[in-house]
This record gives sequence, structure tokens and C-alpha cells, in this order.
Amino acid sequence: MGRANEDQFDGFMKAVFQVFASEDLDMNRQRLLQIMIEEACEKKIDSLVASLGEPDKRDGSVARKRCIVDCLKAVDSPGAWGAIQTYARTAGAGADYARELLAQRVAVEAHLAKAPQVVLPHKEPPASFRNPYELNAEYLRIPGGSFEYSVTHKAETVPDLYFAKYPVTNQRYRLFVSYLAGHETALGQVLPADSFSKAALALAAQEEAFRKYLGDDPGRWAAKLKSDHDKEKRFKGDDQPVVGVSWFDASTYCLWLSMLEAAAQSVPVEKLGRVYRLPSEVEWVWAAFGRAPGGGLREYPWPAEKGQPNDKLANYNQNVGATTPVGRYPDGATPEGLMDMAGNVWEWMENWYDKDRAARSLRGGSWVFVEDVLSRSGRYGYYPVIRSYNVGLRVVCSQS
Repeated sequence: MGRANEDQFDGFMKAVFQVFASEDLDMNRQRLLQIMIEEACEKKIDSLVASLGEPDKRDGSVARKRCIVDCLKAVDSPGAWGAIQTYARTAGAGADYARELLAQRVAVEAHLAKAPQVVLPHKEPPASFRNPYELNAEYLRIPGGSFEYSVTHKAETVPDLYFAKYPVTNQRYRLFVSYLAGHETALGQVLPADSFSKAALALAAQEEAFRKYLGDDPGRWAAKLKSDHDKEKRFKGDDQPVVGVSWFDASTYCLWLSMLEAAAQSVPVEKLGRVYRLPSEVEWVWAAFGRAPGGGLREYPWPAEKGQPNDKLANYNQNVGATTPVGRYPDGATPEGLMDMAGNVWEWMENWYDKDRAARSLRGGSWVFVEDVLSRSGRYGYYPVIRSYNVGLRVVCSQS
């Protein structure tokens, strides 16, 4: 019976890909395909592998091949991962993405306490680095510069920074929550829970609302800081951006990253030399829109020749009906390679939104909002306690 079910599934997949061969693989089709694969009882990968091996002929090849790789990941069998590994060795349209998934899988499977230390050289810093204590999250170097900031109408200077390539995903944030719950023995050996608790309480003590939000009982933090939408079907995928987290949750997550790396190097966090944190609006705007040809800022994160927002560049205006896995819109990347800087989720900023210091700033727009907020002038503000299905976070690594 199992074999019959597998053959039925594979026959269905062949029919699906025959349709995809003549039509664009838009985000709704990609999402539907992954849901069907995830919920199928029996799974055969022949059609997926065959489709992955087809020549890249169309403009949509990158999105299509990335989707096939995601489908193989959803099957999650030795054969599926073997197919991904084989494809990663090619020069195919989605091979970079396949290599990225494999690197992340290595980090998930490895004992995190034995992960290599992250050391950035002081001279000629690399174009990127990966943080093994964050499931190999990749950070891209964004060279600094100066520009006139439209909010203040003043010249602002931004130093070199490392921006996370993607917003924080559910998988990475769940690792943090699991650590808070005491379930990550290896990470607990690197950073004892009581050390982190003391530092988190000290951070929260700097702001009364933060102190009240976090409370003084670390035993309750796992339940408190867990995403409000962690089990909701539209938002729970491992590679979807975490949503339903407050500004306080996001700040505590960043502190955890800094302390993990410091503890791994046996130095106090204040002597680490750099810090993981939320970006300021000025930093985020420069990373998203900076260095337009001819001077000034770009209107959108992608190069100007790609035109106005559309469903090939960003997830916005409910054109999918949910968040999408990070990196699903490679055509909408910045010239440096930052993904999802427009749409998918609003991202918490470090700074206040208003003079009254009541709300924290958000940037980037979301899967719900219209295209106007995807531009460089688009900004929003939420009370830091709010936990919305529109809002996630992205981390920067800066010199402290």
C-alpha cells in the first residue's frame, strides 16, 4: 500500500511539474506545492529530482529551482538530501541556495558546543561570515557611507556593519526559546543559564517597561518570549521569518547571541569587540537603499532597472496570504545580497519612532501592507510590547 501511495504521489508530482513547465511558478503555487508535500503520507522524489536536473532556460529558473530544493528539504529523506547535495555541486540556478541549506543542516546536526569560534580579522574584514551559534546564519558586510536622512533632513554617517542576510527564522528563534527552557544542554555548557539571566535582567532594568515585561523569574521566559504564532500553519515553517515577537523579545535574542559568542571565547561580553543587536533606522536605510548610481539612495532595495514592486520582487499586499520562507525573492535582493528588505515582515529597529518615546520604529513593510511602504520613505511604529503577525527582526553585528 505504501508503494502504491508513493507512485500516486510521484504521478501527481509529474503532472504538477508539467504545468509548471509552461507557467510561471509564482509564490502561491510554490506555497501550495510545499504544503502538499509536507502533508503527504508517502513521498517519492523521482519527479522532483528530474525537474531539478532540467536545463535552466527561463527567467524564473532561480525561483523554480529554489522551490524544488525546498520541496526536497520538506521530504527530508536521505535520498532527498543526497539529491540536494548533488545539485549543490553544479552551477545550476538554485545551487547557491542548495549549498546554503546544506551548511545550515550541518550546523543543526553538529553539536553546537563544538562549533568553531567566530573570529573576524581586524584587517581586511571578509565579505561575509557565518555564526555557528545561530545555526550558521550568514552576515554580509555592508560598507559604510554618508547620506542625507529624510526623517531628520541631516547628513548621517554609517560605519561598516555586518547585516544578517535574512530576517531571523522560526528555526533559529526556536533554538533560543529551547535554550531558555533549559533543553539545550550543549549551549548551556557554553553559556550557563544563570549568566544569561543576570545579563538579561540588567538589560531590562535600563527601561521600566522592559523590566515589567520580562519579569524577574527566568523560569517563565521560555513561555513569555515564544512567538505568539509558533503553531499557526501560515507562519510556522522553519524557514519562514519568526513573527509574533515584541521589541523586548527581539532585544533579548540579540543579547543572547552576543553572550554566546563572548562565552565561547572566554571573554566578558563588553570585551568581545563587537555586539549583535537590532539595527538603527539610519543603518537599515543605508543597507537597504544606499549607493544608487549617480548618487543618492535607491527608491527600493533592488536596483532601479528592476522597476516598481511586483510579485517577483517582494511579498506584500497579501499577494501570497502569509509570510514566505526567507530568500524566496532573490530578484528583490539588494546589490550586496541582503534578502527580504522589502515585504514579508516589518523589522524591529533599535531606535524610537516618535519624540515621546512611546513606539519603536519598524522598517521594510510586510506581507499585508501595500507597496507604498516598501520604498525608502516607508516606516512605521509599534509599541515595543506589541507582538504582531506582521513583525519580525533582523540582526546586525557591529563593532562595540
